[in-house]
Amino acid sequence: MSSKTNAMDPAKKAGKKPNRRLACIDIPEFLFQWMVVQQPDWARQPMALVKDERPTALLQEVNGRARECGLRRGMRYGEALSQIPYLRARSLSPALREQITQEMVERLRAFSPQIEACSKNSGVFYAGLNGLEQLYPGWEAWRDQLLRFLEECGYGAQAVVGFSHFGSLAVARHDQPQVILQSELQEEELAREVPLWRLGVPVKLTNALSMLGVTRLGDFLKLSSESLLERFGREAYELHRQARKDHWDPLQNVPEARLWEATLGLDYAESDRVRILFLCEKLLHPLLLQLSRQKRAVKRLHFAFQLQNGDMTRHSLGLSEPSLDQKRLLDLLNLRLESTPLESGVTDLELQLEDSDSPPEQLELFDQTSRREIQAANRALDRIRAELGPQAVVQACLQEGHLPAASFRWEPLEKLTGRPHPQEKISNKMLRRFYAAPQPIAAPKPDQLLNGPYRLSGGWWNREIERDYYFLLTHKGEIDWVFLDQRRQLWFQEGVVD
Repeated sequence: MSSKTNAMDPAKKAGKKPNRRLACIDIPEFLFQWMVVQQPDWARQPMALVKDERPTALLQEVNGRARECGLRRGMRYGEALSQIPYLRARSLSPALREQITQEMVERLRAFSPQIEACSKNSGVFYAGLNGLEQLYPGWEAWRDQLLRFLEECGYGAQAVVGFSHFGSLAVARHDQPQVILQSELQEEELAREVPLWRLGVPVKLTNALSMLGVTRLGDFLKLSSESLLERFGREAYELHRQARKDHWDPLQNVPEARLWEATLGLDYAESDRVRILFLCEKLLHPLLLQLSRQKRAVKRLHFAFQLQNGDMTRHSLGLSEPSLDQKRLLDLLNLRLESTPLESGVTDLELQLEDSDSPPEQLELFDQTSRREIQAANRALDRIRAELGPQAVVQACLQEGHLPAASFRWEPLEKLTGRPHPQEKISNKMLRRFYAAPQPIAAPKPDQLLNGPYRLSGGWWNREIERDYYFLLTHKGEIDWVFLDQRRQLWFQEGVVD
């Protein structure tokens, strides 16, 4: 019986229990790098993240180029534009940020089945390496392949193979990082040399500690946890305990959704959509039975058709809540098929289901909800998204804005969470309905103007605006909402009043 020695874990040679191996993958300015991938012409430009694009909005984050130009987090967007007119700014909703992070997690799974996204530091990911020793000649080879892959995707990154979350992140942000750490002692010694501001420590806490001469992690660790709790609060206390490894720090792996697949090859090219839907039903039913036995449900459905002309068409359908309702899934699939052009007949079908924990009521495989219940409303929204696309269902969210049309924004609506409550009394308030863009109109007669003018001026930070708003009575007895652009002496209709 032959034995094999693994050069990647020296502890095995000494007969010791091998330490947990963990890699920290640090993608600096992660969201800004993602923005450059989406818009390559933004490379090497000053960029900022804002809550929205109002001039009074605060800069949430700025990249290194913007800092070189004098911009700082917390500045007003209008003030930043006055200093740097070519500033590139974008608003990323929390849902979009989560989606960007999850996409990177899925990419990194090619190098480790255990991937954790750091919740406190954007762009920091951890990969569990135990069990991968036999797949690579050394950790250097694993790291080189990872960084090469990220570079091909458009991301610059640093990766350190270490032993702990906090320690490997600290070493990754060292002036001269050691990319492959040989022992936990080496990790601790290098981590102590790293300045606190590089570790994502809040600026307020960093400034307060610097007044005491505490600027590096080693100085910070010399303080007692109790004194930090008393003087600087819970945040400093938890940071100290984490740096000292006073509590268990397991890898919080993001579970990978399991795919349930079924394929069907045809001896002929099928172009009738009804028969194609019937074939999909034959693939779907056995998969739902398997999911039911495993107490799982469908959260996303993927389907692909191989066409006779060699083209491949792929689509995905998301559900507002996990379901095992075959009728509902086929209904969504049918809606998408009706809006999908097929250049030629289908020769091969592929169906994939992403699973999730199943609600108890879904295991019964039938729906007992009434038409007014919230689940029925969410199913209706799923149908709209399936037919018109994911951006077809949105909700208006109020925000501060100088112009009336900027006083709200549209955000995707994933699902409804509350029940409708009928009003006891009918409100007599009137509603203003906005057009997507103001429509030019002929100058109205003076006797048509009911109320006004309501003067609105400003916009010096972008494009100066001077408008007089009126309520206008049309010859049909309807009320329109119009304005006179004083700078151009042109009339526009911005909406109607109901």
